[in-house]
Amino acid sequence: MRRILVLYVDRDDDIGVKAKIKTPIIGREDNLKAALSFALSDPEDSDVNALFAAIQLFDSLKKQRDVICEIATISGSPNGGIEADLRIREQLDEVLNRFKPDGVVLVSDGVDDEQVVPIIQSKIPIVSVRRVVVVQSRGVEETYMVLVKYLKKLYEDPRYKKVALGFPGLMILVLSLLAAFNYLEYATLALGIILGLFMILKGFSLDEKIALYHKRLETWWRSAPLLFFTTFISIVCIIVGLYVGISGAIASRTYGLSYALGMFILSPDPNAVLHSIDIFVASAMIALLGRLLHSWLISSGETYWQYITGIVFIMFSRQIFLELGLLLLGIGSLIILLYWVIITVIVSAFLTVFFVIRERLKKSLHKK
Repeated sequence: MRRILVLYVDRDDDIGVKAKIKTPIIGREDNLKAALSFALSDPEDSDVNALFAAIQLFDSLKKQRDVICEIATISGSPNGGIEADLRIREQLDEVLNRFKPDGVVLVSDGVDDEQVVPIIQSKIPIVSVRRVVVVQSRGVEETYMVLVKYLKKLYEDPRYKKVALGFPGLMILVLSLLAAFNYLEYATLALGIILGLFMILKGFSLDEKIALYHKRLETWWRSAPLLFFTTFISIVCIIVGLYVGISGAIASRTYGLSYALGMFILSPDPNAVLHSIDIFVASAMIALLGRLLHSWLISSGETYWQYITGIVFIMFSRQIFLELGLLLLGIGSLIILLYWVIITVIVSAFLTVFFVIRERLKKSLHKK
């Protein structure tokens, strides 16, 4: 007996948005009720026809004696992209946990829904793909109605209205601002920059990645606010340090590459109390201190010694970089640089050995 799953996929979740039906839907009766509710909410949607076609296919397979058949409907997200694919994967796992098929017959109403084929194939073999095409009348009136329908969808669907309304609106706004300030001669340059940025965002799917990273940052902020805050401050310090160091290096580039590198470390002045390298050291220490406090609060301090060793190492490394900067400027000493390198290595190694031995002794005492 072969076990076949008739699977209808609604990638943009029209069934959830329009009919307010939660997926996955498993079983003929539940799918039939969902199809009727969907048809009543939007009888012109092609997804309705595809869902009825899936039920019809299930009934025909059910009549075969050597086939055990089941039908299910899963959906993605109106936002499309990664969010829709992740939701489809989760719902497919839920369906496969309740019904163990040998293969899947995929039913869809277009190319967009068939983009989930690799996701399904990674879980279960696809026996067949049935694409449902709705037959439209060729009359002028019907053609006009279909055109109006798709234009309305273009301006109401969240996936399309960003391009149909947002991008032209941005260009009109930029042109209006340039005209208001008498800079209309730069219109071509401004529109070229906007179009280029838009194509880069869409071409490399940067908008989806930005949305994904935004969710990760939000989750990170909720689960570890202290770690998030210290990391943010550390990044700000790095940016400030780069600005100070690069400014000093550019100002002294006429003296040669070595002198410019030295000024990058010792900016704004070799005789100053604080240098650009101090900003980088502060950045690293803030990041490690945040991880130390997070480890102490969340993990009961089990790995705190690693961060303490790192903080001490960064503190001693500061003097190494200062001596290196002075050496690049031609006023430093190689012996003093080696002296600080040796001291840093010895102190860091001593702390590491001390904490490792301490942890082993604690574990041995705990076992006894």
